[in-house]
Amino acid sequence: MAIRHSFHAEGFEHLPKTTLRGPWPINASYIDAIAIVAALPPEFAFVIKKEMVRVPLAGLLLRRLGSQFVERFDRHKGATDARRVLKLAATVSP
Repeated sequence: MAIRHSFHAEGFEHLPKTTLRGPWPINASYIDAIAIVAALPPEFAFVIKKEMVRVPLAGLLLRRLGSQFVERFDRHKGATDARRVLKLAATVSP
């Protein structure tokens, strides 16, 4: 069984050009990331809680979408992850 759905995205001219365009936190359904990634330019990525890596299908899918996972409960690891994500964002900014 295949599910097909098309959509149209517009308004990309309103996206910021002088700020970080890389990682964006996503608080909606993690499956929403699939549709959002399909609509956004390739330099966008998502920041997601690290525990999602262990969710079998979602973890695999989110990794393949280029999501960045961050630790939420260990401050040291979380800070390290935040620096890594910000560094990545600086490298993909226009």
